[in-house]
This record gives sequence, structure tokens and C-alpha cells, in this order.
Amino acid sequence: DKTNRFFVLVRALLGWQDQATPVELFAYAFYWIVAMSLGYLLVRRAKQQLARLVEKWRLEDERLAELAAAHNKLIPAGEQGEQGEEGEQVKQELGDAETPSADLKEQVGETI
Repeated sequence: DKTNRFFVLVRALLGWQDQATPVELFAYAFYWIVAMSLGYLLVRRAKQQLARLVEKWRLEDERLAELAAAHNKLIPAGEQGEQGEEGEQVKQELGDAETPSADLKEQVGETI
């Protein structure tokens, strides 16, 4: 098409043609194969990391539920007096469990 002066200029300066060469077709196909493969691998990796985090959170929730149940057995409703050594131990475990663990913070930081 000799009516568009921009492409006439590009053709004269760079040798541009409006037809793809076999190398360009191969490069185009190769680009999309690599892009799709990389996208698939990244999505799969993200799903695996999320599954590991969900499992870890589930285990922590179960541990907290067990500690809370043990805490409730040691301290009946309405009694806030002395609980003894076992009660103090459960209280310490519950207190530690309320804050996110350092390894959880690191793992979440790695995924972001």
C-alpha cells in the first residue's frame, strides 16, 4: 500500500514489509508457548502455596480450639479464682497462640 506515507518511509528506512517471515511466525508462536507455560506454572505454584497455608491455618485453629476447651474445663464459668499450675500453663499457651507465630509471618511475607 503506497498511499500511507508512514509505512512507505518505514519500508525505505528499515526494510519493513507487511508480510510475516517464517522466523517472525516461529518467534510469535514460541513467545505465546512460553508465556502460557509460565502463566500455568505460576498459577499452579500459587495454588500449592495457598493450600499449604490453609492447612497450616486449619491446624493452628484446631490447636487453639483444643487449648480453649482445656482452658474452659479448668476454669468453670463464673470462677475466676486461682487455677493452679495447669491453669497457668494453659493461659500461657493461649496467650502465645493469640499472636501470629514468627514462621507464619515469614511464610506470608514470602508469598506476597
